[in-house]
Amino acid sequence: MDQRGLTFSLRRLLLVVTCTSVVMGGCTAFLRWQTTPRVAAADVEEFIKASMRVGSSKSDVEAWLHNRFEARSEYRNALGRTVIRCWIMDSGPRMDLIPLVVFPDDIRIEFVFDRDDKLLSYSAKRESRF
Repeated sequence: MDQRGLTFSLRRLLLVVTCTSVVMGGCTAFLRWQTTPRVAAADVEEFIKASMRVGSSKSDVEAWLHNRFEARSEYRNALGRTVIRCWIMDSGPRMDLIPLVVFPDDIRIEFVFDRDDKLLSYSAKRESRF
């Protein structure tokens, strides 16, 4: 085999090894991303519990939320209570419907206030956008 043929074989081998490594690394990263949740709803509830207490004023809750969540909404529920809802987006994929198809889950956080604007309860629940 001449020098040209040897150089071509080495380049081909290097290309095959590099492509194989990239594909395997990409598959590993994708599977790790799919199976590792980023945030758990229970952890969010514990964080809220450590920071807020039932009976806090609505303005205290809003100030606390202002520094943590940009997207939030406020509405009145069927009982006439004010509810502030915010989201932690894409808190991890779930694969329970179709294998290898990613359905991102979000965590919905709700703060419920009484008629005097005092915090009655809060919740953090994991839900799908779809």
